[in-house]
Amino acid sequence: DEYERPHIDPLTGAISRRYPLGTGAAFSCIVTAEGQIKNLEIIEASGFPKYDRAVLRAVQQLSGTQILRFPKGSHRRNIMQPGRIKTATSNSFRYHHFGDVEKI
Repeated sequence: DEYERPHIDPLTGAISRRYPLGTGAAFSCIVTAEGQIKNLEIIEASGFPKYDRAVLRAVQQLSGTQILRFPKGSHRRNIMQPGRIKTATSNSFRYHHFGDVEKI
């Protein structure tokens, strides 16, 4: 397991960054109608192998969860799903919305 505890600065209490702002890795996978993730791979590396492996682990952990459920009435057997996971590009808070749209 490659989990590393974050480093906390004892003077400020701030968590130091492991990777520069804007670090990202792109991946591709197939999501089946049963909610399984297949053929998961990094298609654009971040330059930080541990970050890339963390992206793969995070995506793989979604396999079998409700978030990958296809809409009721869907006729798709599987979908090719590319994506990118990126660290924040600034220190400010932002809300991100993720979703898939299928016209049935």
